[in-house]
Amino acid sequence: MASASRQAGRLLEGLLAKVGPVEIGFRVQGMATHILLALGYQVTEVRSSGHPDIVAKGERGVVRVEIEADTRGIGLHLPEPDDLAALRARSPGDLGYFAIAICSPLPRWIVVDSYRLNGRKAKLPLPLLDALGNREQSEAWSGLFQRLIVEHGNRLGDFSFQRLAGLALEQRCLIQGGQLDPSLASGDV
Repeated sequence: MASASRQAGRLLEGLLAKVGPVEIGFRVQGMATHILLALGYQVTEVRSSGHPDIVAKGERGVVRVEIEADTRGIGLHLPEPDDLAALRARSPGDLGYFAIAICSPLPRWIVVDSYRLNGRKAKLPLPLLDALGNREQSEAWSGLFQRLIVEHGNRLGDFSFQRLAGLALEQRCLIQGGQLDPSLASGDV
């Protein structure tokens, strides 16, 4: 796992150098849609602006996700009040996540159940968000994120936010059960 994490970090740092921090944020959001698909969700909405960033349906309800990308691994983060309001459960079984992708040096996710952030006003450092995070979800997202990056390697630059979101809305996951979707490996996207 450590070597895959380092390899994913080098690949993501290369993409960051090529496209810059704003674009990497959009692409990370697009990659998150494929993590949700691999976890068994059906992605129904993806927004480049507005709230929430991603909406997906699961067996037990709807999950709403607000995404942030941290390109240096040292930032402070907290969703805006509008973001938190958009993440609130509307029905039993619904979930809301604030998910931060740490892009460097070792890519991973911190996934925080949104209710854990209610009432907070100040941005929080990553260690505190990590302590508040949903360990199981953070580990699952991190493993799939690293796998997605490593499996697509140098082709990562070919996947814009629009392309990643479009594939997700068609339910065409770049990773299936932890395995690369064969139709996508052939370039048939």
